[in-house]
Amino acid sequence: MKRFFFLPLFSAFVLAVSAQSKVGTLSFIPKVGVNLSNVSGSDIMFAVQQNAVNASPKYKAGFAGGAEFEYQLQPQYSLSLGVLYSLQGCRYKDISDAIAGKAGQYTGYSNMAMNLHYVQVPLLFSGYVAPGLAIKAGLQAGFLLEGKTKYDETKFIVNRDGGTVYDTPFPVSIDIKPTFHTFDMAIPLGISYEYGHVVMDARYNFPLTKAEKEIGSKNKCFTFSVGYKFEILR
Repeated sequence: MKRFFFLPLFSAFVLAVSAQSKVGTLSFIPKVGVNLSNVSGSDIMFAVQQNAVNASPKYKAGFAGGAEFEYQLQPQYSLSLGVLYSLQGCRYKDISDAIAGKAGQYTGYSNMAMNLHYVQVPLLFSGYVAPGLAIKAGLQAGFLLEGKTKYDETKFIVNRDGGTVYDTPFPVSIDIKPTFHTFDMAIPLGISYEYGHVVMDARYNFPLTKAEKEIGSKNKCFTFSVGYKFEILR
């Protein structure tokens, strides 16, 4: 009975060990995933009818995807180089300049988000601490393709009886790329696990450079991805 119990465990261990590439192997890993990003210090302020309305940035989700080449230097070490697309930025809560308990005409801002489209080139060194399990660190260059802030602006009237009448929302899109640096540098730190040919990866990019030109805001980004490893040279 014990023999049959340990057989599945042994088979799983063999699969995990075989997931790690042999020395000298060059692999191609396409991957897709999701970002959780923010832009620290990138508050937005609206001045409407003598009222200053402030909105602080919050984390938002975005698409991430691309491919990496990995070369197995030693049984415990590998080096990888990739090209990834990353939709980053931040979001803001819905705000308005309305004064509580006072009738009048006001403006509301909703669905507000900053969208930053980057192409990133990560160079990573991986150390395998267990079969299939690796810790990663390196350098990453980022190139800003496009940057926009989008929101819906809605005029509304608060009547004396407390009723509210809303106008049709007006979509607003502002090009913010000129206010951002087009080059971004970060230190990616992460962990990955490979089972079979499937690679699950989680990283955080520690920012080294400022995102915006006039203020000290920085990109903050967690990336979670799943890829498939093809061994193209052994």
